[in-house]
Amino acid sequence: MYLDTFTVVFIGFVQSLCIAAGFSLILLVLRRRDVARLWSYALWLVPAGAAILSLRGHLPELPAILIGNGCFTLSMLFLLQGVAVHVGRPRPVWMPLLLVAAVLLGLFVFTVFWPSISTRVVLYAISAIVWDVWIVGTLLRHGPSDVRFSCRFAAAAFALDGLNYVVRLVLPMHEAGQQLLQLGMPLAVSHTISVLLSLVQCFALLLLIVERLMVDLRRMARIDGLTGLLTRVAMLGECQQALAGCREQRRPFALMIFDLDHFKNVNDSYGHLAGDAVLRHFAAVMRAGVEGRPHLLGRHGGEEFVLALPGATAEDAMQLAETLRTTLAATPARFESQMISITTSVGLAVGGGSRGVDELIAQADAALYRSKAEGRNRITRAAAA
Repeated sequence: MYLDTFTVVFIGFVQSLCIAAGFSLILLVLRRRDVARLWSYALWLVPAGAAILSLRGHLPELPAILIGNGCFTLSMLFLLQGVAVHVGRPRPVWMPLLLVAAVLLGLFVFTVFWPSISTRVVLYAISAIVWDVWIVGTLLRHGPSDVRFSCRFAAAAFALDGLNYVVRLVLPMHEAGQQLLQLGMPLAVSHTISVLLSLVQCFALLLLIVERLMVDLRRMARIDGLTGLLTRVAMLGECQQALAGCREQRRPFALMIFDLDHFKNVNDSYGHLAGDAVLRHFAAVMRAGVEGRPHLLGRHGGEEFVLALPGATAEDAMQLAETLRTTLAATPARFESQMISITTSVGLAVGGGSRGVDELIAQADAALYRSKAEGRNRITRAAAA
């Protein structure tokens, strides 16, 4: 089999150009994601480096070698930084920059003082192995469990790339020319494999982004964006599972609905931003009050919140509700320079028998209505069924 140098290089260049352009289109949609921006930088540096190296006959050799390979090395730096950000780690800066500097220094030495393209190939292969191992380690050690599949796939893609460079270290090379593919057929095959693996790595990066987006979408469906509590739908689903578990174990199940008193007046007097601050403050007070005990806490809608206590008796629930009510009344919400006093009315229902979540919510809501009718800032328990 004969590998035409120009064809292989041209196909690799066009492929890298298309990959970079595709990621740039993704960046137009994901403007606020640093990961997509870093990976887009990395992917554009690959065709830039290839173009500079292909013009060595028309450019001074030393600048072409340093700038071209510098583009490739910086590409790996941005890939690593993007992976670190993606898995929630600090973006590495100084150690990667030292590696870039070391590679460029080595290329300079073996271009000016001891010219040897085979040595430069070995030097670059070693640096590529370091980058790949660094990326694989970051993905496997720090990849979150909710995006584990894409992290493992990407780690495998970069591990294959590193393995290809390990093989390249032991391939026979000769100094017949000053181009990579002129160092012998084995090295030409290795370069072709690198071109194919770059496509696999592209799919891996896309998979990382897509799985992260899916996780974020699922989280948005479950978590209220303002308060950080469960949404209504997520809360109902969790309550149904918890209630079923309590029935099987013959344990009680308490459910409370909290409603902020005169919340409309807060919006009318201080503005909707103040209203949002009050809702966040209420959520924070609730989270602190139930910390350390089994609970489900969600925003039911507007200024209404639901608190479920699997395993709690009516007396336990009443005691906790009273603690939460008095704590909220004693800790006004801060908005800018103003302190906004708030209180809450509570309706409580305790599960038992065949009552479902919807029925418990209806009973707690009726009890809440009585709390508000009797003057607010109080707790009312629904009659036992």
